[in-house]
Amino acid sequence: MKPPLALGLRLKITTRHCFFGGLFYGWVWSSVIACLHVRHNSVHSVWDLLLLHAYFFLIYALPIAAVCMLVGLFRGITSPFPAEKDSSVRASAIALGIAVGLTSFTLSFFLFNYAVPFDHYPFIESYRGMLLLVAARSAVMGVCAWLVGVLAASVHYHVAKRPARRPVCLVAVGMAAFAIATAAVRGKAPSYTAPEHTEHAPLAEQVQETGNKVLLIGLDGATWRVMSPMLKAGELPHLASLVQRGVRGELKSMSGADSPVIWSTVYTGKGKDKHGILDFFYLRFPGVASPIYPLQRIALREMVPSLERTGLVKRVLTNSSHLPVMTVWEILGRHGKSVGIVGGVNAWPATAVNGYYVTEEVKDSLSAFGRSFERIDPTVTNTLFHPPGLLPLLDRHQTTIENSPYWQGELAVSLVQEEGQRDFLFVFNSAIDFVQHKHWKELEPRYYFGKPPGNAEGEANPVRDAYRAWDALIGRLLSTVAEDTTVMVISDHGSGPIFFHLEQQAGHRWGPPGVLIMVGPGVRQGVTITSASVYDVTPTVLALLGLPVGRDMDGRVLDEALTAEFLASHPVQFTASYERAPVRGKVMKMRPRDEELLERLRSLGYVR
Repeated sequence: MKPPLALGLRLKITTRHCFFGGLFYGWVWSSVIACLHVRHNSVHSVWDLLLLHAYFFLIYALPIAAVCMLVGLFRGITSPFPAEKDSSVRASAIALGIAVGLTSFTLSFFLFNYAVPFDHYPFIESYRGMLLLVAARSAVMGVCAWLVGVLAASVHYHVAKRPARRPVCLVAVGMAAFAIATAAVRGKAPSYTAPEHTEHAPLAEQVQETGNKVLLIGLDGATWRVMSPMLKAGELPHLASLVQRGVRGELKSMSGADSPVIWSTVYTGKGKDKHGILDFFYLRFPGVASPIYPLQRIALREMVPSLERTGLVKRVLTNSSHLPVMTVWEILGRHGKSVGIVGGVNAWPATAVNGYYVTEEVKDSLSAFGRSFERIDPTVTNTLFHPPGLLPLLDRHQTTIENSPYWQGELAVSLVQEEGQRDFLFVFNSAIDFVQHKHWKELEPRYYFGKPPGNAEGEANPVRDAYRAWDALIGRLLSTVAEDTTVMVISDHGSGPIFFHLEQQAGHRWGPPGVLIMVGPGVRQGVTITSASVYDVTPTVLALLGLPVGRDMDGRVLDEALTAEFLASHPVQFTASYERAPVRGKVMKMRPRDEELLERLRSLGYVR
């Protein structure tokens, strides 16, 4: 028998060959995925490495082998002639080639084009143009996959023809896999370990009195793409006043990262390799000590619910107790500054701070425990807010907390009025991000199939309504805070239209820049800056309040946004690190109402 031709038309296929061939290629595929996860999660234990390879073999290799066996069975059932006849072999090879090509087309369409942002292709201005582009790209990838499969079949043919070569090939493949695994383990630096500091007297001597207070407003997902036209149209008068009196600019975000990763960087001034938060959740495999954050676009995140039911993995939502480094409010509170926190991604559980702390989870817990905080067990409320004395105020605002999508802003106004303003106040809300995910089609209908309701020019829609609502709340906040307050309005990322997503109309995983507005004492007026990033928020807040910046922070002080007079009278100072071990108490693995949070994340398409 001659070896297969270039197009594989004479390749003889059996069910056994399909199964073991699928098992082999599935093993290679699962090994690559395991190595990528080892590198992504900085796994350094050999035992964890071996177990992860075994688990990913079960998750990927066995299903691939089963599918390939079914293809072989299908070939045997549909073949009208004996296998020895060339016509049957040729027909089987053609059918298999078409199946491989179509499968590769489908996989490439979903893996490489699912939720692809239009911003990557500025020359495409419509849904039809993007559809043609991704179809052509997927077709090319399908043809290439067919050719690669034929090449692999030819190699398999020559190995099978000379059985003595089989052990050599297996050893070579095994050595290559081991080399890849070793490179993955050693190819990335260890995760960040906080240095131990027991003496802080030199640091205390560096604290300066600036007379400033800081109001930091975090609007998840807010983007100049929406804000700029609304500012020009006069729809956001309070934000327009801030822009005219202060500094504006884009806030560079992080590519390929979701909100918990970016906001953890905002809170700490440190990248994900130091604060350790890589996603909304991580996975726990039996016997594996390291938490495993799943990678995108390999179907693992989509398989998590099924894997949880089998007991193979356990999903744990991330929270602030997983942070091995200090947040900006912890740094300020430990050095004599009063703080207030209202909301925040990845900000549960509430900790004892020098001020007040209300987490996002109060909303879910209020609806779950009888619509009264007094009915919630104190062990639960202690994780929801601090101090316990906030209970009467929160009970008075329970209707607002339950029903308003902007409850954090409204609660912050009441807290400032009743509890007093703190040196640092952080107010967070994610309503803008939520409505952009669900209603971007009404803003820019040309990027989507079909005509959406409410897309007339100037007509109200949920996205613009959310920006207007927050503009009004910012006006109320400004009227309650002192005149010596520096106001910072930021977002963790921008947003834009995406092609083909089952739950979302807009996305941000390519890292579109967020917004930055600064105004107040020591801030320049009428200036646009271009080099700010999410890493710079904490260092800048520390400088505004007279504290030195940690040299282990990845961000910097935005001195281009500050006046020369402020910098001259309060020069930026540095300290080695604020970290002390341990930073906080035990890790809290589950929130009181994690199921509600998971359901909210599912509705946005973040998790399955």
